[in-house]
Amino acid sequence: MSGVAAVDVPRFLKLTTCLPHDRCRAALNPSSGPFMIDKAIFQTSRDVARMRLPEAEARNSFGYYIDIPNNWESYRSPEELIGWFGIHVTHIAQFPELTQNLGALTPEEISWARRYTAFFDIASQMLATTGVRCDLRYDIAETLTDWRRILKFKQLPARILDFGAGCARQGVSAFLRDPGNVYVAVDGTLAAYTLQNFVFALIDTATGGRGSFDLLDFEAAQAQPPRIGEARPGSRFHVPVWLIEDQVPSRFFDVVLASHVLFELSGYDFMRLIHCIDRGLADDGIVYVRGELNAVDPRDFFDAIDLHSYEIVPLLRQRGIVPIHCEHDTYLTTVFAREGSAPHRAARARGERDLTAAQSGRDLVLDAGRSFVLAKLQQFAADGWRAVAIGDEGETFFEELVRPALPKLAAAQVLSAAAMTAGDADQRRKIREFDADVVIICSHDGVRIQALVQDMLGREQFPLQLHYSYPIFFLIRDRRVRREAIFDQPIRTAADIPGARPPRLHEIFPEAADPASAR
Repeated sequence: MSGVAAVDVPRFLKLTTCLPHDRCRAALNPSSGPFMIDKAIFQTSRDVARMRLPEAEARNSFGYYIDIPNNWESYRSPEELIGWFGIHVTHIAQFPELTQNLGALTPEEISWARRYTAFFDIASQMLATTGVRCDLRYDIAETLTDWRRILKFKQLPARILDFGAGCARQGVSAFLRDPGNVYVAVDGTLAAYTLQNFVFALIDTATGGRGSFDLLDFEAAQAQPPRIGEARPGSRFHVPVWLIEDQVPSRFFDVVLASHVLFELSGYDFMRLIHCIDRGLADDGIVYVRGELNAVDPRDFFDAIDLHSYEIVPLLRQRGIVPIHCEHDTYLTTVFAREGSAPHRAARARGERDLTAAQSGRDLVLDAGRSFVLAKLQQFAADGWRAVAIGDEGETFFEELVRPALPKLAAAQVLSAAAMTAGDADQRRKIREFDADVVIICSHDGVRIQALVQDMLGREQFPLQLHYSYPIFFLIRDRRVRREAIFDQPIRTAADIPGARPPRLHEIFPEAADPASAR
């Protein structure tokens, strides 16, 4: 419970007793249980919305892998919801690459990470007084990666639509970065929607404001909800998927987020996202998509359902929205903008004409794969790395991409892929003696060769494996693996982030500095 004390939860509870938001105030009394949207309200509204649709569409609308039983649709107690605050633990296999790519954090990013952790520490205490916390480091790393990219294209405050908002990590991030952001969270699953509702109530309660509007509340009360297009700075809107299309204001959003959701949506919900982007994206706004752009094989996912195989690139292009940036940064990361907009003109001025002309997700994947390989080779050369390159003379990818880069490295040795797989003893001796910082494998048999190399040199000596799209694999030596120290251990409270003191309450909730200001 040390983390709770670090952000002074008792003072927080005392402070909020003077606030006017009665429904949220009840959330802060552990004996009465936390305030969250009622399950029945959510489920009844969704059922009614489905009843208005044709049978096939109703069966495949408003959910997350909706034909598969999953915990997004059920929970037995508020404590069970706490684990969703750290949902990106599901990407633990990519965590070494993610933190390697992040590198050193700026003081501002570390400060944000402390405040983010402290926020969810308080939220967890409100949900359950058992002291349960989840490990937030995976979500912190992923969210920092997102915002490094977003802030290259947009300044804050901004008007943000988050489609598939999960545990509201982007909403909390937006609030902590600039309380003046207008943020709209869209979701269709019970657990996610419940957490988003709770997080927004917590922000309102702590700041003494009434900036959050849940459209299910207004629907249940048969009241007209406020218009998103007339939002005041700092407003937060919470909208279920089945209501969002009627609520999106025209050309309003500076940023539309679709992070790791494209193929978690049904085909019908995917098209609802497309319609929201088409109508809602501001003239100079951007669409930020994290994750692959097309399903590799949409059939029999989990042996249970057929995913859709819609391609976002041509669907947006038909609507005058085109890619302006695409790279592999642990995951494929793509930014779209309207043709003729300021971001589009800037991309073309940077020489991204081929990118903006891409017709399919495959075009972007191939371009991102090539750029990924070339960027890594340039980095190895700039940092003075020693490399063993395993490839075969005449092989296209090896000759065009890898071999031209080798003279720029501190030292390089080329070995034969065919001889390696044939068990050539001399080849194996050379690779053991070379003392490489990186082993570059260029072969369509790369997975097999990677296993052979790791068996020879020891998996613990080459713990990081990088690969995207092209048949080129990088095995990184342990002495070259770098990541910020805060990610070396679980992050459950702000006290788990070494350095400066944990944040004070007013640093998490700026308006909470003076209790009198909330009256």
